[in-house]
Amino acid sequence: MQTARTLALRDPAMSALLGTLAGVQGGASGGSSFGADRRASRRQTSFGADFGAPQFGYDRPFGADMGDDLGDDYGADAVVATAPVARPNPHNPRHHHMLMQAWDKLHGRRHHTHRRAMLLNPNEFSDIKVEAYVFSLNPSQFATGTTLTWGTANGWTAFKNPQVAFRAERVFVNVNTPGLVYLNTIQAANVNAQIGAIADAFSFSPLAVGTKLSLPTLPPQNTMQVTGTWSTFIPAAFQTGTAFTLAIDFQGWATVIA
Repeated sequence: MQTARTLALRDPAMSALLGTLAGVQGGASGGSSFGADRRASRRQTSFGADFGAPQFGYDRPFGADMGDDLGDDYGADAVVATAPVARPNPHNPRHHHMLMQAWDKLHGRRHHTHRRAMLLNPNEFSDIKVEAYVFSLNPSQFATGTTLTWGTANGWTAFKNPQVAFRAERVFVNVNTPGLVYLNTIQAANVNAQIGAIADAFSFSPLAVGTKLSLPTLPPQNTMQVTGTWSTFIPAAFQTGTAFTLAIDFQGWATVIA
């Protein structure tokens, strides 16, 4: 006849860990104390030990006669075999590693969930919302109006308010030929990043590598302004007298207005 004890003997190590087989570790009184019922007094009785006690109208604890009805061997082992359903005891040093594994798993899942959520909402756990934006300026040629004209040399200016707090870190100009456009000033509010002579806009073309500016944070009420000159050089792909829109793109960080 198969009993709980004979089943436990098939894997003594696991049975000793779960407390279903006494004497495997530390002699007859050893073994795991996982879920054990240590009664020092009536007040220290573990949960469920007094279920069915006299105060509930019964003369004997619930399940005490199980062995009488079902056989001493089967009944005794059946009561012991219920130990694995208990939870780890935080006061038992033997269960410390089990609690730490559960803790690490819980917080690992939370950390992974937060990282995935940040892909959709990078500002989810921040008190201030900041994102990367592009702030573009389009110059107007002094003599011809809102666009630049190929073959007509003249000065130009570009200015605009960002409407949100904005801090530029890079600037790009849509030219791929040196000697075509020159920059005289790059100014955020009253701070001019162009502290020397004029600069060739080709240095800030999309083909340039490692271009970077350090401009102050621009409040919405202040203006970004760029001034420069336009030469008579005409690349092969364009014709004299046609209009061209020069784009000066500032890339940086801006507050999000929710």
